[in-house]
Amino acid sequence: MQNRSLDNATWARSLINELIHQGVRNFCIAPGSRSTPLVQAVANHPLAISHIHFDERGLGFLGLGIAESNRVPVAIIVTSGTAVGNLMPAVIEAKHSFTPLIILSADRPPELRDMGANQTIDQVKIFGTHVNWQFDLPCPEPHLKTSFVRRIAAYAIFKCKMGPVHINCMFREQHSFNGKGEGTTPISRYMDTEKQLTEESIQEIVDLLAQKERGIIVAGRMPPFIDKDLITQLSHRLGWPIFADILSNMRNSERTIPYFGHQEPSPDAIIHVGDRLIHKEPLEADVYIHVCGTEHCTDAHGAVTHRVTISPDKFSKQLINHLPDSPNIDNFPIWKEESDKRHQLLDKHFARENALTELSLFYRLGKICNESTALFIGNSMPIRDANRLFFPKKCGPIFANRGASGIDGNIASAIGLCRGLKMPLIAVLGDLTTLHDINSLAMLKDEPITFIIINNGGGGIFSFLPVAANTELFDRYFAAKHSFTLEKMAAAFNIDYQQIEDNDFNEMSLIINEKRPTLVEILSDRSENVIAHQELEHAVFFERRKFAKSPTSLVTRLYGSR
Repeated sequence: MQNRSLDNATWARSLINELIHQGVRNFCIAPGSRSTPLVQAVANHPLAISHIHFDERGLGFLGLGIAESNRVPVAIIVTSGTAVGNLMPAVIEAKHSFTPLIILSADRPPELRDMGANQTIDQVKIFGTHVNWQFDLPCPEPHLKTSFVRRIAAYAIFKCKMGPVHINCMFREQHSFNGKGEGTTPISRYMDTEKQLTEESIQEIVDLLAQKERGIIVAGRMPPFIDKDLITQLSHRLGWPIFADILSNMRNSERTIPYFGHQEPSPDAIIHVGDRLIHKEPLEADVYIHVCGTEHCTDAHGAVTHRVTISPDKFSKQLINHLPDSPNIDNFPIWKEESDKRHQLLDKHFARENALTELSLFYRLGKICNESTALFIGNSMPIRDANRLFFPKKCGPIFANRGASGIDGNIASAIGLCRGLKMPLIAVLGDLTTLHDINSLAMLKDEPITFIIINNGGGGIFSFLPVAANTELFDRYFAAKHSFTLEKMAAAFNIDYQQIEDNDFNEMSLIINEKRPTLVEILSDRSENVIAHQELEHAVFFERRKFAKSPTSLVTRLYGSR
C-alpha cells in the first residue's frame, strides 16, 4: 500500500515540481480526497505558497486575483466531481481577461468512468472553449516516465500566458508502479518573443495620421506594468488628448482629460490603446486604430479600421520615432479648459450634499486615495460611476473583473489581488455582489483591505431601466429586493465594521489607513440614486452640452448617457 501511495505521489510531485521550476509559486487548494497526491506535493515543497478555501468558486477567483496582480501563473487544485464545475465562472473571467490560471483537477481512472462510481462526472474538456488548452493526464503507468509529466507542465505554462489551461489528473486508489524517479532529462522552456511593427507598417500609420487634426487617444483596460509614459509622449507628439478608461491605469497622466466635455465635432482619427472600454456607445472615426497586445478581437461596433497586435507601449515607442518633435496643432489645452470648468461644476454640485451618496463616493474617494493603495471596483453600478467620476490625483493600480463582467467572485478576487500585490487595497462593491460571494470573507487573514459596500437593497443598476416603473414586477424579478445589512455578517467573519452616513471623508480616510480587514457599509436608496444621476447630468453635463457643435457629444458617446 505504501508503494501505491508513493507511485501517485511521484507522479504528482513531478507535475508540481516542474510547475514551480517554471515559475509558479501560488497554489490555491480546496480540500478533497482524490487530489491528495497533488496537495501533498505542494505541502512538501519549500517554494510553494498555499491558499486554502472550502468554496471552489471563491477559490477560483482568489487565484484569478493573485494572477491578475502580477501576471504570473497561479495553479488551482480541486478534487473530482462538482468541485471542478464550480471553477467555471473564474475560468470564464480568466479567459476573457487573459489571466494565467492553471487548473489541476483530480479525476477517476478510465475504468471508473461511466460506471456509476461515486463523485465521478465527465471532466474531460469540461471547460470547453473557455480554456486555451486542456490535457487529460493519464494515471501512472510502468511504461511512462516522469519526464512526460514534466513536459506537460512546461507546455501548460506556455499555453496559459494568455488565459487559463486545464490539466485533468487521473489517479487510481490502488495501483502498483515502480517509478523511475524524477530523472535529469532537460525539460523544454518556451521563450518569449517581442513583437515589432515593420517599417512599412509604421510608415503607413504615419501617413494615415498626417492629415488628421481632430484626433484623440482612447486608453482602454491595460495592466499596470505597461509603460504609460510612452503613451503620454505619443500624446505630446500628436497633439492629441488622452481619454482614459477607469481600468487604463492612465488617469494620472498629465495629458489625460478627466471631465472631457468640449463639444467639437466627432474626431477624425482615434488611436485606441489597450482592451475594450467600460462604455457601450460606439466611437467612430475615419481612421480607428486599435492597438492591443492580444489577438482577441475588440470591435463590437465594427468601427476599427486598423488592428495592431502589439503592446501599446511598444507601439507608442515605435511611432514616436517616426513623428515630428512637435505637432502642428495641440488640441489638449482646449479640452483641458473645458474639463476644468466641469471640475468646478462638480465641486459645487457635491458640496451641496450632506449625505454620502453613491455618486459622491467616487468623486470624494479620488481626493483621499494615494499611490500606495490599490483599488478594486465591483461590476454593475460601481464601475460605471467610477468610470465617470473617479479621477484621483494619486492612486495605486486599479482593477475590476471586466473580462466577463460578472458579479460573482468579486470579494475573492479583491483578496487575491491584495495578497499578490502585497499592498493595501480598497474594494468598492454593490450589495448583491457582496452577498453573492459572502463566503469568500472566510479567506481574509490580516490583509490590509477595506471593503466599501454600497447597500441599496437590491440591484441598483436595473433602476435605470423602463421596467422599474412597474414597482411590483421590478422589485421581485429585477432588483431582487432585500433588507439585509452587513454588520452581523462582518461580525461572523471577525471583520471590523463601520457604517458611514454623512459626508465626512476624514473618517473614511482614517478607516482606510488602519491597514486591517474592514467592512464599511454605505446605505443608499435606489430611487433617490436615479434622481441623483439625473440631477448631476443636468447640473454638470447637460447644461454645457447645449453649446455643442454636434447633436451627440463625444462625452456621451464615450461614456454613455449614464
